[in-house]
Amino acid sequence: AQQWFVVISGLVWFGILYAVAYYFTNDREFVGKQFLEITQAVHLVTLWQSLSVLNFSLIFLHLSVWQVWLIVTAVVGILGYQLLSFHSLRKGSIWLTMGALTLTSVELFIAIGFLPLHFYVQSALVTLWFFFVTRLTLLGQDMTSRKRLFFSNLIFILIIGIVLILIS
Repeated sequence: AQQWFVVISGLVWFGILYAVAYYFTNDREFVGKQFLEITQAVHLVTLWQSLSVLNFSLIFLHLSVWQVWLIVTAVVGILGYQLLSFHSLRKGSIWLTMGALTLTSVELFIAIGFLPLHFYVQSALVTLWFFFVTRLTLLGQDMTSRKRLFFSNLIFILIIGIVLILIS
């Protein structure tokens, strides 16, 4: 197990170093995207922390369920709208995407609340869903076939979700 850990961690660090080297050698490609990537990361962390506080309030402060669901709807709606409007969608309707994103995120928040998981993990799973939908929407703007993008991101998200559930 120790040798496998060394091999896997070595590959991960090699990937990180390669990504950093690629970033600094092709900086013109990334100059315009830096603001959008930082904004997306801030939105994801904000959503994760907001959902964690709401789950904590629901469990330990006995906040009523309908208030938490209303706040989750507002937070997901505001963050999703800001994120999608920053990138200015060229294909599809922003309101249709926002409606689907908000409804499915709130439904997932409700369903995951019944699982015996820590509230940080519950919040992380809903944030993964939010990331999955926004990533598919934003990256799918320049593609004609989104099938490969969908399956590659789905496998990535499922692996992260399974690891989160297994270690919780």
